[in-house]
Amino acid sequence: MRIISYSKEISYIDTLELYYNFLSKQDYIESLKKLEPLGKLGEAGGYAWFRFPNYRLGVIIDYDRQKLTGSNYYDVIIQYENKYLYYLGLNLDGIELPFSKSKSDYIYRRVDFAKIVKSDIDYTYGFGYVSGNWRQHPFKYGRTGETTIYLGDRRKGHTLRIYNKSKELKEKKDYEKATRLRKVFGDIENLYNFEYEFRRQYLRLWQIHTLKQHKELIEFANYLLSNIYLIEDTPVNRKLVDSNNYDDIDNKIYIQDYNGVPPKKPKRDTLVKDSLEYFYSLLKGKIDRFIDNTSIPAKTIIDYLTVKLYKEYLPLSSLPPSPSPRLSVLGAIKLE
Repeated sequence: MRIISYSKEISYIDTLELYYNFLSKQDYIESLKKLEPLGKLGEAGGYAWFRFPNYRLGVIIDYDRQKLTGSNYYDVIIQYENKYLYYLGLNLDGIELPFSKSKSDYIYRRVDFAKIVKSDIDYTYGFGYVSGNWRQHPFKYGRTGETTIYLGDRRKGHTLRIYNKSKELKEKKDYEKATRLRKVFGDIENLYNFEYEFRRQYLRLWQIHTLKQHKELIEFANYLLSNIYLIEDTPVNRKLVDSNNYDDIDNKIYIQDYNGVPPKKPKRDTLVKDSLEYFYSLLKGKIDRFIDNTSIPAKTIIDYLTVKLYKEYLPLSSLPPSPSPRLSVLGAIKLE
């Protein structure tokens, strides 16, 4: 076992998308009125997109689509500019927040954690790739010099990409990024990128939800990187892999070391509790929006929903009676 040493390296956030949830229609409208976008970019996915100096803002316009997906009608999406994120640094110190100033109000939608290194070793050729977190056939890549190595499963919200950054900069003619990286590395030769893409669905499993937990996210990404190792593509190693005998593989090459405390995945009962809390907040938002558009008192709506649940979905014999079953009033209300 050995850990790769790099002549130089840099880590930063390459992509950041956040959700911000408004609890009422009035708050949503008033907050958006205060913003002064540089212009409208277009419409896509049920959102109208507007450009600001450091980010793009997606505002819901397709309400029918949102109803079908069960989304909050008053969500907005904030997509930050790559250049802006780079100069903020890995900890995102001083990040511009367009609405609330509390980081706990901004929910991760997508985060890409990038680690660029300078090394004489070509990590995209001649190796197998093994992760302690995501078991895949390690020799799927690396035999023909593919542009990008993929580990993980994007459908489940987690992907690691390994690729030749120097090659990408030259092929895309990305002069701006090349200039940035020259200031760090001196030139753009022999640069490789280890880039984690995290989606909300995966981060939630580890109880990482909001921007307030950004240090936890960085620690988590470094921990996952320390679980990735390379093995030489040899007949002996292939035989060991085919027999699922990873422990006997010699000369494992780890991407990096990790000196922190390994995070533990929460138990299922904790995850269920967390999902219920999210459900309650979502339900509250739906009731608030209904109240905004009707004269029916909130207590009447809640009583109606409670009685409907008891009558139609739960066995009444196993549950206590409703505390205030106003059936004579609720029978005349049609909320469907």
